[in-house]
Amino acid sequence: MNIQLSDLSLWGIILMVFTLCAALALLALNDRRIVMRVFRVFVFYVLSLSVVTLCMFGLYWSNSWWVNALWCLLMSVGVSYFILYKNRLPLSKMFLPILMGVMVGLGFVLAVMHLTIPVRPALFVAAVTGIAAGLIQLSLSSGLKSYVASLRYTKSHYQYLQANGASRLETLLPSVRRGLRGSVIPLLNKMIAPIVIAPPVFMMALLLMGVAPVVACVLSLVLFLTAFASSILSLVVTLLLSYRSLFDHSGRLILES
Repeated sequence: MNIQLSDLSLWGIILMVFTLCAALALLALNDRRIVMRVFRVFVFYVLSLSVVTLCMFGLYWSNSWWVNALWCLLMSVGVSYFILYKNRLPLSKMFLPILMGVMVGLGFVLAVMHLTIPVRPALFVAAVTGIAAGLIQLSLSSGLKSYVASLRYTKSHYQYLQANGASRLETLLPSVRRGLRGSVIPLLNKMIAPIVIAPPVFMMALLLMGVAPVVACVLSLVLFLTAFASSILSLVVTLLLSYRSLFDHSGRLILES
């Protein structure tokens, strides 16, 4: 099915505009300040969608490995910046560890899907990268939040353990456990509600590419379980690479508040 722009009907767009205006009017009656915030988010969304659309055009027309690699790199950078912004972490200290963790996670997912499916069009790579990046971002952001919060809360405790001869692993293990637990919980919540957003969208993309329903179900399961494992791997890589950014030579926490 090849739908062109000329095939679209204006009635749906008119209904959308009417519904949107009614919703904004209701918000304005309740709180006018929130309307400006909604407007700024809408503008950001349109600009982001425009950039993604241009990238999709490049992937669709080129279908080259280097374009796919560039897309994965851009996704990794975007996810890393979003995690830094959401957790209010210093860019100079944590960007490279988080970027490397995200790239390792995405690389693992793409490697598994590359070996699983024999035909790999560009849009399939884009869909896999997008869904995997979203799950990794959700998991890594939650895990880092729990890890950093635990470090700040137990700062005196691990300094006491270090003063009494405890190893680096022994002092950080409680915080690492909290970080791993925090990274798993969002993924488990996604698994409890499998019909929400990502799995149906990915399955529909596969069906539109001509994949059989059973095969689409299997590939969706493989993608989600691989993304689950890669999210844990991303957090472990990030924690290993971030030690020198979070602690000084004497083992004291130097992360900016």
